[in-house]
Parts: sequence; C-alpha cells; structure tokens
Amino acid sequence: MENETLGNSQAFASIAVDKQGTYGSTGLTKREYFAAMAMQGISANASLTSTSFEKIAEWSVKQAEALITELNK
Repeated sequence: MENETLGNSQAFASIAVDKQGTYGSTGLTKREYFAAMAMQGISANASLTSTSFEKIAEWSVKQAEALITELNK
C-alpha cells in the first residue's frame, strides 16, 4: 500500500550500529509522529473532556492516515 511507504519511514530517525556492524534506525515512524500530533490537538479541545481515550486514539490514527494518503498523491 502506497501510504505505508511514507507512514513507515522514520521521523527524527537516528542510525544505530551494533557491535557486529549491523545498521538499524530508531525513532518514531512518520505515522506515529503524525498521530501523536493529532492526539495532542484533539486532547487540547476542552469540549471533548468526556470522550474516551480509545476514541481520541482512533481519531488521531485516522487523521494521521489521511495526512499520509494526501502526502502520497
């Protein structure tokens, strides 16, 4: 799926090398970062104080997916 390519790439990635010389990256994926930013904005809305954390998390991921889809166009 095209949006998975962008969504799974690293945001603020750092390269790590272990003792065997194996390279890897650490950090949030862009999808995780976008979802966190959406969650922060949604959580700041005082009118949603009775909304469940699960619902806020669901909306945040949906917003992240929509952004990734739009960026892939």
